[in-house]
Amino acid sequence: MKKIFKVINKVENYDFTIPLDGSLNLHVKKGDSITPRKPIMTKEYKKVLSSFYIPKELGSNIKESADFIVRLNGEYVTKGETLAERLTTGGLSVKRIVANNEGILSLSRIDSGFIDILGENTVEEVHTQFYGKVVDIDVNTGIVVQANALSLEGIGNAKSLETNSGKSQNHIRGEFTLIKNGDSIYTVKDLEESYEGKIVYAGKFVYPELINQLYLRGAMHVVVYSMNYMDYSDLKVPVTLLGGFGNLGLSDLYTNVLEGFKGLICVVDYSNDTSKVVFPDNGQHLSKITLTTKEVAVLHEGMYVIVKDTDMFNVKARILELNSEEHVALIATDNGKRALLSESNLIPLVY
Repeated sequence: MKKIFKVINKVENYDFTIPLDGSLNLHVKKGDSITPRKPIMTKEYKKVLSSFYIPKELGSNIKESADFIVRLNGEYVTKGETLAERLTTGGLSVKRIVANNEGILSLSRIDSGFIDILGENTVEEVHTQFYGKVVDIDVNTGIVVQANALSLEGIGNAKSLETNSGKSQNHIRGEFTLIKNGDSIYTVKDLEESYEGKIVYAGKFVYPELINQLYLRGAMHVVVYSMNYMDYSDLKVPVTLLGGFGNLGLSDLYTNVLEGFKGLICVVDYSNDTSKVVFPDNGQHLSKITLTTKEVAVLHEGMYVIVKDTDMFNVKARILELNSEEHVALIATDNGKRALLSESNLIPLVY
């Protein structure tokens, strides 16, 4: 038995923040209306030539990444120079990350476990792709544009976004793209060489290796439809999960909608364990979306679920009893712990 709920929602007056990073010249001011293809700024930045994921390369914990860096942020490095190293097997051997390009070392993503080598300056005129109004401009937060939008609802591993200081980045901006047409299970050989600045939809079911490779190729964020729960819980990089756990079936209508978003600028918005991908109104999609629902398994006694309650976050449990009138369930974990929780905090686990 299944029930239906919305997966694509219309959002009014959503605040999109366009970051002000690097050297730039603004072409808009507070109160201005913006339209698709209108230039809002000219900026100068350094292009990413190559990236390294320290936990994979050195076999370390993500929060220890900065401890193994042997060069300075902003330092010029040449091909073959050591960027990071870690003693292993009791100090008998050393694992190293060696530069494969010459350029400027950037540690701006070190809290996520990545280091980058940057190339020469690139000048770019930034255009908007949507309709909206500039409601604020702040040198620290950026240009805030209010616009109507569409959002894809999902769950996210927000803990992986926390920095060493405990702060969390809850808005991620980038250009939406898909691996091929997004309707299959993909491997590394299906990837393009670079996903710099992109928010990537990685397909109907993914493995951690593919997600890590996307970040190594410059992705800002990875969105997936489904994946194994254990892989999700062990993941050290951020991901938005739209469908659920297990290898779930995916409707062609769903992928057709996602293909229609390709090339649009969007924002991944994190709040606790929820995540949504928000697309501002470009005058084409807001009134034409026909897919608004999806089917999911109805909770029943005996079903295994993943608990999203704050006190038992990401714990696997089995439903013992359901109270349909109160919309609560009595659950039990593998170690025998029991709890009475809201149905909204339980996600069906599909094998």
